[in-house]
Amino acid sequence: RAFMHTWNTSAPMVWGERDAVPLDLTEHLLLPLNYFRRDDQDAFLATADLSLYVQPESYWPAALLRNHVCELESQRRAILLVEAAVASGREAPFSHVVFLRPDALVSSPLPLRLPLPHEIVLADWELTAEGLNDQ
Repeated sequence: RAFMHTWNTSAPMVWGERDAVPLDLTEHLLLPLNYFRRDDQDAFLATADLSLYVQPESYWPAALLRNHVCELESQRRAILLVEAAVASGREAPFSHVVFLRPDALVSSPLPLRLPLPHEIVLADWELTAEGLNDQ
């Protein structure tokens, strides 16, 4: 099954810089999705306390931390889609869930092993899969 969460945003950003290319709100139709949800990123950011994440000695600039917080919230909302589908009886419980960027082309086996119960496995992103799941 394919679940997707994404954002509407008034200011698309790439590497902390405003992107001149407007969002295409129909791109998700190119994917064979079973469940889809789009939320307003600006509304989420209005409620998020980014000061909890931004520190003067931080390696990441504030704009990249903001993007990362939005990415984590998007993953949380994707999990909520999975949980709602299972709770409603539309889907049987899943044994595994894999998060991938919708624009990723996976041309070789993913560098991970299947997790044990109640375990999360992350690939060694820096060596083998940088950028595979950073949105």
